[in-house]
Formats: sequence, C-alpha cells, structure tokens
Amino acid sequence: MWLLVQESDVPRAAQLMGRFITVEPDDTDSEPPCPCCGTAAPLVAGACSDCGLQLA
Repeated sequence: MWLLVQESDVPRAAQLMGRFITVEPDDTDSEPPCPCCGTAAPLVAGACSDCGLQLA
C-alpha cells in the first residue's frame, strides 16, 4: 500500500497510521482485526460486521 501525503502532513499521517503498523499478527485461527475499528469477527458480505468498512 502506498500512502501519498504532503510533506507537512507526514507527522499527522504517521500518528494516524501508527496503530496499524504496531498490530502484531497472532498465530490463532481467529479473524484478523478490522483496520478501522479493531473488531475481530467474520466479514459480512465482505465488510466489517461492526463498522461496515468494505474489506473484500
């Protein structure tokens, strides 16, 4: 994934993206967390069952 931002926005973008970069994958059979809300549940029609973010 490429994220393009203006140079002046780099610190804010890094702060916002930081929580996604630090997420450690687990070795269980559980669903991966939604990058938007963090819900770890099966998708519903390709979207997060909690916030509705389209993921597939």
